[in-house]
Formats: sequence, C-alpha cells, structure tokens
Amino acid sequence: MIAPDRAPPMSRFLLIAAAVVFIGWAISQAQAVLVSILVSVFLAVLATPLIRWLKRRHVPMVAAVALVVTGMVLLLLATGAVVGSSLSSFSAALPEYQERTQAQIMALRDLLAQRSIQLPEDILLNYANWRRVQM
Repeated sequence: MIAPDRAPPMSRFLLIAAAVVFIGWAISQAQAVLVSILVSVFLAVLATPLIRWLKRRHVPMVAAVALVVTGMVLLLLATGAVVGSSLSSFSAALPEYQERTQAQIMALRDLLAQRSIQLPEDILLNYANWRRVQM
C-alpha cells in the first residue's frame, strides 16, 4: 500500500472528489429527517417555557404537555384557516385582478404610443399571461 504522502496526485484528487460527492449525496438523503428534527426542536424550544410555567402552577406534567400541544395544534389550525380563507378570496378575485392588469398594460401601451414608442400588443400582454398561472 502507498503511504498517503506518496500517493499520486490524481488518486488523491479522485478520493477527495468521491468524498465530496458522497457527503453531498448523504446530506440530500438526510434532508427530510433533518428538517423534521429541526422543526421538532423548534417546537420543543417554544413549548418548554409554557410547560414550566404550568408546572409552577401545580399542573401535572402530562396535563401541561397535553395543554401546550393542544394549544399549538389549535393555533396551527387557526393559521391554516386564515391562510386558506385568504387564498380562496384571492382566487375568487383573480379575474378582476387580471382585467385591472390588462387595463393598466393597455394604458401603458397608449402612453408609450404618445411618446412615439411602438410595442406590439402581444409583447406587453405576455407579461400578464394568466394562462401560464397554475392553480
């Protein structure tokens, strides 16, 4: 076996390249697990002061954890309801936004035409091509 300090430069480069590729692959494979762990640590950090406060108020540990977890779930559900409602109203108002945007684009075209700048209508309308929006 060749000592590491006497290894040919090309084999050393290949070994380092293989190690970098393997580390990149391992990180990409562990991404879902790492995200789950980081989210759980974040939630634990948020919940710990509340649980300790309830514990000081002589609430049993199981009940304190159950109360805090239930509160977090209710908070997430309420946030989801607000976001869902906002998205629903946005999608309902989307045709109005489309008409307003097209009217503003036509006003811009007229303004450019007054300044002797001629642009084809399809160039301007491609910036607001609503058919490309996927829902």
